[in-house]
Amino acid sequence: MDIKEKIKSIGCGSDFYLIVTNNDKTYSWGLNKIDDLGMPRQLCFQKELCEVTTLSGKTIVKIACGTDHTLALTDKGKVYGWGSNSDGQSNLTSRDCVPYPTMVNNLLLVKKILDIAAMHNRSFIKSNENGLVYMWGHFANVSIKKPFVCEYTNVFDVFNSMTAQSSMSVVHEFTKEECDILNDLEAAFNDRSTSDLTILVEGQSIYVHKRILKMRCTYFRNMFQTDYIENNQSIINHRHYSYVVYESFLKYLYTGKINLSSIDDLLDLLKLADEVCEKHLEMDCIRTIKKTITVSNIACLINLLNEMAEHHKKVTDSISFLFSIVNVFCFLIWKYMKVPPLILISL
Repeated sequence: MDIKEKIKSIGCGSDFYLIVTNNDKTYSWGLNKIDDLGMPRQLCFQKELCEVTTLSGKTIVKIACGTDHTLALTDKGKVYGWGSNSDGQSNLTSRDCVPYPTMVNNLLLVKKILDIAAMHNRSFIKSNENGLVYMWGHFANVSIKKPFVCEYTNVFDVFNSMTAQSSMSVVHEFTKEECDILNDLEAAFNDRSTSDLTILVEGQSIYVHKRILKMRCTYFRNMFQTDYIENNQSIINHRHYSYVVYESFLKYLYTGKINLSSIDDLLDLLKLADEVCEKHLEMDCIRTIKKTITVSNIACLINLLNEMAEHHKKVTDSISFLFSIVNVFCFLIWKYMKVPPLILISL
């Protein structure tokens, strides 16, 4: 195939191909069975390059192909889609096949689209303004009709979505008053001047507030019952976890954020969350741990899961979820690194 221009982007579907050249021309070839080529359907294999004229005059910076659909991103941050649309992966306003590149509507809330991706019958975009990744299309046997924020940041996350629970969440726009309250709450953490309780961990003080801990955590709500000795104490010693982990746990109760990056600390925080029955913290830990799993630390994760299962005498939802992630990771090691995994866990 004679292509004289420099290729700046290329995409490959199930049996069709697209390229974008440096003179802003988009070409396609292959089988046009479901409007894959962005031109009138011809049920034959196109051996020669065919220009996608609908995109003429637009500067396409990237092409991304799913199984039978394509996304194109312009230098203005506009997204065009065409091809199969059974799950709305090409166009969110209908379920009919899209024969020509058509601007994907309903993306107005996503500011400054920086990147696109496609996989099977799912579509992804990334915002340059907030760094969030949005997806729509087919997920967990459901057609997602509008872009959702998801946590996918790499190929492993996308692959894992085939077997794991949903990682989607709806973006909530806070009012100024809500933002002020959240900022004040965050500022109150470890503030000695307003604190009524000091928790000592490894000789270091963490300044907190009993009322906030009671509101945010069942463990502390039970601890600070009227007839409990801790309710009358102003200083409590904690000896079970490191300062870094316990400080992160307490700060999460104020902010809803995890500020740990070490896999060992994250695993300890997950274990702590499991012990105090903080389900939201458990799931946030799992989401963070998913992004830090490597070949070198997966053994630590397996050991912790076994400890947690032994502690409960049964397999909890979070343990089961992490077991599924470990199995997927072991499978990837075996498939792509040709290294037989030592452990494949089945529940």
